[in-house]
Amino acid sequence: MWYGLVVCLALLGGAGWAAAGESSPPAAPETTRVAARVGDAEITVEDFRRRIEILESEGSRVTPERYPEILRGLVREELLLQAATAEGVAERPLVAARLAQLRRNVLIDELLKQKLAALGQVSDDEVRKAYDDNRSLFTREAGRVSHIMV
Repeated sequence: MWYGLVVCLALLGGAGWAAAGESSPPAAPETTRVAARVGDAEITVEDFRRRIEILESEGSRVTPERYPEILRGLVREELLLQAATAEGVAERPLVAARLAQLRRNVLIDELLKQKLAALGQVSDDEVRKAYDDNRSLFTREAGRVSHIMV
């Protein structure tokens, strides 16, 4: 029953933002406002904003029509997280090792993104010159093989 309430809230919220002609959820003072409750956990407008920023940073186009879908995704994730926590999934040795590796990967990925962004854009001419200078690295040798069976 509460899930239906959350979905209604999502639909109304998304429709309200879309009707207002805004391209994102409400501004700063409302970031602590609760968008959905899942058990004792709250999903705030700030959580919602962060998810939109992540999706956009990954190249996804987020329109107001997608807001209800995104909120439903956050609710689903919270439900699954609560179930995993209740079952003690994070304490399993293999899961703990995977979480540590994922953390390392995310930190490395973010560092590389920052370093690449600091380098700036590469022009088409620079790409062409690098290709021409290293043409042998980009080509394969082709061979011909034949087999005669008797």
